[in-house]
Amino acid sequence: MKENLRVCFNEMVVDKISGSSWIDKISGDKSRWFKANKLEEEGKLEEAVELYLKEADEKKHVNPGISGLCYLSAAKILMKTREREKAEFIFRKAAESYEEYAEKALSSSPSSAIWGYKMASKCYAWSGEYSRSEEMKKIAKALSEKIEGGKRGYPLFRIFKTGGNKQRDGKGSNAM
Repeated sequence: MKENLRVCFNEMVVDKISGSSWIDKISGDKSRWFKANKLEEEGKLEEAVELYLKEADEKKHVNPGISGLCYLSAAKILMKTREREKAEFIFRKAAESYEEYAEKALSSSPSSAIWGYKMASKCYAWSGEYSRSEEMKKIAKALSEKIEGGKRGYPLFRIFKTGGNKQRDGKGSNAM
């Protein structure tokens, strides 16, 4: 689905690869999630659940974040329609997808991994698996503390503040 665009700058030709964003992927015409969302808004809940689950199963190994979103959307409808047992089963699938998302994101985006573990924690709790929920919450907290510096540690990433260079002796032009 990528299209090549040619852009000319002072007789220099630059090829640019233009792909679709994650927003396009979930809101485009071909997106089952978007279609299911529309069905849900129209009150066609059974059809929406079916479409959410189809999309979740298809994206499960390719894009676990989208898969988790679809499972979660389906499970919430099932709770509204008083199908608790089915909902709990689907919440578990959402949790597993979010956990996989977090594990994949960990090496490139710790903040995304934290979010994924938090979502997994919520979904495990909604599925009734409270010990697994607590485990995910602990992982998210530990990662968060490493990034922010925690109680006794130093931040994994240096936090930069706006305002220019501040000298330690307070004599710099931007000193407080």
